[in-house]
Amino acid sequence: MNDDPTQDLPTDVVALIQGISVQLSALQNKVDERLYDTRPLWESVQSQINELRFEMEQAQRELHSDMEAGFREVRAESKAEVEKLRTELSRELRHVSNSLDALHGKMLRFDTIQRDDEDRVRDLESKGL
Repeated sequence: MNDDPTQDLPTDVVALIQGISVQLSALQNKVDERLYDTRPLWESVQSQINELRFEMEQAQRELHSDMEAGFREVRAESKAEVEKLRTELSRELRHVSNSLDALHGKMLRFDTIQRDDEDRVRDLESKGL
């Protein structure tokens, strides 16, 4: 008996197996070539994705920083404006208060004058004039 089991197979089956083996080797070579061809492309895509991610994170940090600076500026301006309004309102309220005090004094004076006039008219009426 022979140690090679293919010796017992018909010739056309052996040829078919050898043909399949050759095609399988060619297919394996083609797959390896394609993998090698796409690997640099994939690595380039991954590198670009990482670069974009870094740029986006950096832009986000800058935007956040700019927004915080803007908010601080608006807050400071608002505080200054509120203080200015507070000072102006206080001054105007003092002016109104002083005007009301003056008006009240004039009303008291007019009331006094009116009472004096009423007393005089009563005196004149009592004297029959």
